[in-house]
Amino acid sequence: MAEIDNGGSSDSSVGGRPMMKVPKFSGDNFEIWEKKIRMVLSEYNLKRFIDDPPLPNMSAKAKQKAQKAANLLCANLTDGVFNTIVKKNNCNNPYELWNMFKSVYASDSILASYEVWAKWEDTQFNDNMATYIVGIEECLA
Repeated sequence: MAEIDNGGSSDSSVGGRPMMKVPKFSGDNFEIWEKKIRMVLSEYNLKRFIDDPPLPNMSAKAKQKAQKAANLLCANLTDGVFNTIVKKNNCNNPYELWNMFKSVYASDSILASYEVWAKWEDTQFNDNMATYIVGIEECLA
Protein backbone atom coordinates (compact mmCIF):
# COMPACT_ATOMS: atom_id res chain seq x y z
CA MET A 1 0.00 0.00 0.00
CA ALA A 2 1.29 3.44 -0.84
CA GLU A 3 2.51 5.69 1.98
CA ILE A 4 -0.06 8.39 2.60
CA ASP A 5 0.79 11.89 3.81
CA ASN A 6 -2.23 12.91 5.84
CA GLY A 7 -1.12 16.53 6.09
CA GLY A 8 -1.22 16.47 9.87
CA SER A 9 -4.92 15.66 10.00
CA SER A 10 -6.12 13.65 12.94
CA ASP A 11 -7.39 10.42 11.46
CA SER A 12 -6.93 6.85 12.53
CA SER A 13 -4.06 6.06 10.18
CA VAL A 14 -0.78 4.81 11.56
CA GLY A 15 2.42 6.25 10.13
CA GLY A 16 0.56 7.57 7.09
CA ARG A 17 -0.85 4.13 6.26
CA PRO A 18 -4.51 3.21 6.55
CA MET A 19 -5.38 0.92 9.44
CA MET A 20 -7.48 -1.28 7.10
CA LYS A 21 -5.42 -3.66 4.98
CA VAL A 22 -6.92 -3.67 1.50
CA PRO A 23 -6.36 -6.89 -0.46
CA LYS A 24 -4.82 -6.74 -3.91
CA PHE A 25 -7.73 -6.46 -6.32
CA SER A 26 -7.47 -9.15 -8.99
CA GLY A 27 -10.89 -8.72 -10.55
CA ASP A 28 -12.32 -11.76 -8.74
CA ASN A 29 -12.73 -10.26 -5.27
CA PHE A 30 -14.73 -7.09 -5.95
CA GLU A 31 -17.20 -7.43 -3.07
CA ILE A 32 -14.60 -7.59 -0.28
CA TRP A 33 -12.25 -5.12 -2.01
CA GLU A 34 -15.11 -2.61 -2.45
CA LYS A 35 -16.03 -2.73 1.24
CA LYS A 36 -12.45 -2.37 2.41
CA ILE A 37 -11.50 0.42 -0.01
CA ARG A 38 -14.63 2.33 1.02
CA MET A 39 -13.53 2.02 4.66
CA VAL A 40 -10.06 3.34 3.82
CA LEU A 41 -11.50 6.26 1.86
CA SER A 42 -13.81 7.01 4.81
CA GLU A 43 -10.82 6.93 7.15
CA TYR A 44 -9.26 9.75 5.12
CA ASN A 45 -12.59 11.56 4.60
CA LEU A 46 -12.31 10.95 0.83
CA LYS A 47 -15.35 8.78 0.14
CA ARG A 48 -17.26 11.71 -1.36
CA PHE A 49 -14.83 11.70 -4.28
CA ILE A 50 -16.14 8.32 -5.46
CA ASP A 51 -19.78 8.94 -4.56
CA ASP A 52 -20.22 12.37 -6.15
CA PRO A 53 -19.02 13.72 -9.51
CA PRO A 54 -16.28 16.34 -9.27
CA LEU A 55 -17.33 19.96 -9.05
CA PRO A 56 -16.38 22.05 -12.09
CA ASN A 57 -14.26 24.59 -10.16
CA MET A 58 -12.51 22.52 -7.50
CA SER A 59 -9.94 24.26 -5.34
CA ALA A 60 -6.31 23.16 -5.46
CA LYS A 61 -6.77 21.45 -2.08
CA ALA A 62 -9.85 19.55 -3.32
CA LYS A 63 -7.95 18.47 -6.45
CA GLN A 64 -5.13 17.21 -4.23
CA LYS A 65 -7.62 15.21 -2.13
CA ALA A 66 -9.25 13.83 -5.27
CA GLN A 67 -5.83 12.69 -6.49
CA LYS A 68 -5.19 11.02 -3.12
CA ALA A 69 -8.52 9.17 -3.49
CA ALA A 70 -7.56 8.08 -7.03
CA ASN A 71 -4.16 6.90 -5.77
CA LEU A 72 -5.77 4.88 -2.97
CA LEU A 73 -8.17 3.27 -5.44
CA CYS A 74 -5.30 2.24 -7.71
CA ALA A 75 -2.65 1.37 -5.10
CA ASN A 76 -3.45 -2.33 -4.77
CA LEU A 77 -4.43 -3.59 -8.22
CA THR A 78 -3.01 -6.34 -10.37
CA ASP A 79 -1.49 -5.05 -13.61
CA GLY A 80 -4.39 -6.51 -15.58
CA VAL A 81 -7.01 -4.67 -13.51
CA PHE A 82 -4.95 -1.46 -13.58
CA ASN A 83 -4.68 -1.55 -17.37
CA THR A 84 -8.40 -2.27 -17.70
CA ILE A 85 -9.52 0.59 -15.43
CA VAL A 86 -6.94 3.36 -15.56
CA LYS A 87 -6.79 5.47 -18.71
CA LYS A 88 -5.23 8.86 -19.43
CA ASN A 89 -8.61 10.57 -19.27
CA ASN A 90 -9.66 9.15 -15.87
CA CYS A 91 -6.45 8.67 -13.85
CA ASN A 92 -7.04 11.90 -11.87
CA ASN A 93 -10.78 11.42 -11.40
CA PRO A 94 -11.73 9.00 -8.60
CA TYR A 95 -15.43 9.26 -9.49
CA GLU A 96 -14.80 8.05 -13.05
CA LEU A 97 -12.40 5.37 -11.82
CA TRP A 98 -15.02 4.11 -9.36
CA ASN A 99 -17.68 3.98 -12.05
CA MET A 100 -15.30 1.95 -14.22
CA PHE A 101 -14.67 -0.49 -11.36
CA LYS A 102 -18.42 -0.91 -10.85
CA SER A 103 -19.26 -1.28 -14.52
CA VAL A 104 -16.51 -3.83 -15.19
CA TYR A 105 -16.40 -5.85 -11.97
CA ALA A 106 -19.55 -5.34 -9.86
CA SER A 107 -21.81 -6.93 -12.45
CA ASP A 108 -19.62 -10.05 -12.43
CA SER A 109 -19.98 -10.30 -8.63
CA ILE A 110 -23.76 -9.91 -8.83
CA LEU A 111 -23.99 -12.53 -11.57
CA ALA A 112 -21.86 -14.95 -9.55
CA SER A 113 -24.13 -14.45 -6.52
CA TYR A 114 -27.23 -15.19 -8.58
CA GLU A 115 -25.60 -18.33 -10.00
CA VAL A 116 -24.81 -19.59 -6.48
CA TRP A 117 -28.38 -18.80 -5.37
CA ALA A 118 -29.85 -20.65 -8.37
CA LYS A 119 -27.70 -23.72 -7.62
CA TRP A 120 -28.68 -23.51 -3.96
CA GLU A 121 -32.38 -23.50 -4.83
CA ASP A 122 -31.90 -26.56 -7.05
CA THR A 123 -30.17 -28.51 -4.27
CA GLN A 124 -32.66 -30.63 -2.36
CA PHE A 125 -32.40 -33.10 0.47
CA ASN A 126 -33.55 -36.54 -0.70
CA ASP A 127 -32.95 -38.73 2.38
CA ASN A 128 -29.21 -38.97 1.63
CA MET A 129 -27.13 -36.62 3.78
CA ALA A 130 -23.84 -37.33 1.96
CA THR A 131 -25.34 -36.48 -1.44
CA TYR A 132 -26.96 -33.36 0.02
CA ILE A 133 -23.65 -32.15 1.49
CA VAL A 134 -21.88 -32.74 -1.84
CA GLY A 135 -24.61 -30.72 -3.56
CA ILE A 136 -24.16 -27.83 -1.13
CA GLU A 137 -20.37 -27.92 -1.59
CA GLU A 138 -20.85 -27.78 -5.36
CA CYS A 139 -23.03 -24.67 -4.94
CA LEU A 140 -20.24 -22.89 -3.15
CA ALA A 141 -17.35 -24.13 -5.28
